[in-house]
Amino acid sequence: MSLGISWQSRDESSRNVHQRDERSLEIDGQNSIHAVVFLVDSEGKHIVAAGGYYVSTLTRAASTSTPLDSIIAFLEEVISSFQRKMANMKETIESFVADMRARCARYEALRKTISTLESNVQELRTELPSAKDELECSYSKVITHLEHDIAHVKVDHAELEQMITSVLTKIHDLGAEHERLHEQLVAAEDVIQELRAQC
Repeated sequence: MSLGISWQSRDESSRNVHQRDERSLEIDGQNSIHAVVFLVDSEGKHIVAAGGYYVSTLTRAASTSTPLDSIIAFLEEVISSFQRKMANMKETIESFVADMRARCARYEALRKTISTLESNVQELRTELPSAKDELECSYSKVITHLEHDIAHVKVDHAELEQMITSVLTKIHDLGAEHERLHEQLVAAEDVIQELRAQC
């Protein structure tokens, strides 16, 4: 809960009260002061009176002169509580900042990965048309070479068929010549036999 402090000074000659400062603090405890007012003299050195509202009882504290040591002790307690709150808040903030830094690091790594992927995709999109043209050109060249080789093979096959036909013809002719020579040989042997018989 909040603690509002209003510092005021009283001008002894005119009896006017001037507000000097206001602060809002947070302290713990069931009997925490909700609001406290200090009245000091014109020089701002001596506390003339102090009053406050207690949250637990909601009763008005007596506006009587209060010893300075008690006021200082009370303020030290308030400041100590405030410092503890600030330490806890600092720890919470540091933990939050560390978590945010870790998340930012993960986000940065993810952002770099996405950027790299986008760059790779862009490169692929840029290289795809040229790669397609190169592939089509290579394919066309391969087809042309294959067609040329097939044409040569067809020519070679025709020539080979002619050669085989020629060889078969020659073999057939040689076979016929062999039969003719065999017949002549048989006839010659018959003649030789007859000549021997006559002798």
